[in-house]
Amino acid sequence: MPELSGQLMATMLNHTTHVSLYNLMNVLPIRKGEDPYAFIEEDTIYSVPMHDFMNQVIRNKLKIIPDSVDFNTLNETVYVKQMESNDFYKPVWPLVDEVLRTSDIDIVVYEGQLDVLCDTTAALRWMHKMSWSGMAGFDAVERVTLLDPTTSKPEMFVKSYDNLKMYWVLHSGHVVPVDVPYTAQRMLRYIINETY
Repeated sequence: MPELSGQLMATMLNHTTHVSLYNLMNVLPIRKGEDPYAFIEEDTIYSVPMHDFMNQVIRNKLKIIPDSVDFNTLNETVYVKQMESNDFYKPVWPLVDEVLRTSDIDIVVYEGQLDVLCDTTAALRWMHKMSWSGMAGFDAVERVTLLDPTTSKPEMFVKSYDNLKMYWVLHSGHVVPVDVPYTAQRMLRYIINETY
């Protein structure tokens, strides 16, 4: 499976104008010969470099992160180990299925519609591999459109049945909170409050 990911990445980089696998509406800011994902280190959230955001803003808010922990956007050592151990491609659906079948723990799945790596269609496909007795009920329930309160335009869809919820987040790729931070915040409130 890692070979397919590498092939997909190479194909996207070589046959497009460097379209990002994380958000197909973004073009990677690279020049010939550069590492195509080096830009991640310069990624920002709320106009603050990601490294600073995590190590300063989040560290100060949580007040529980040990000083020995240093957040990096992309750690090459960790990435290589994950690829070597096939950790990126371990199926999650058997675990989700077991939790749904044996407990009342809520399961929330969310997908950014513009994510190439973890796309919505693939998520729906793995969900349908489950033997959970509520899957037919989940399929029968209509999706609810949730509107952005500032624009009154759709920002996400949600489908909920029993203890399974799925959010389709519009205008977002792999990193929903970075692409659409206010939408992600509202989604989190919906999840916590269980109201729309």
